Amino acid sequence: MPSSQRSGSRSRSACSAWPGPVRNEALAITAALAWWFVLEGLIPRVLREPGMAKYLPAAAARALVQAGMPVVDGAVAAATGGLLFAVYVAVIAVPAMLVAERRDVA
Repeated sequence: MPSSQRSGSRSRSACSAWPGPVRNEALAITAALAWWFVLEGLIPRVLREPGMAKYLPAAAARALVQAGMPVVDGAVAAATGGLLFAVYVAVIAVPAMLVAERRDVA
């Protein structure tokens, strides 16, 4: 009998290992959609700072995607949008990697 069957461990395929640090994919997708559809519009209104909207993640990504086009009023330049978006990604990815490393049992 192979050792993997004796120990009771199961082999993992590449597809089952894909989510990695995400334990609950439905919660992650729901949180991302709630941020995008609800909080992105609500934060500037609640704080009474309408100019803040151009510095939130969706606006930063939009500025980066529209690189090479003239900057529209109320938007940041593509370089600023790229830098902001990189900071947002780092703020989310670094703690996620640290938590995944700490929880890793293998």
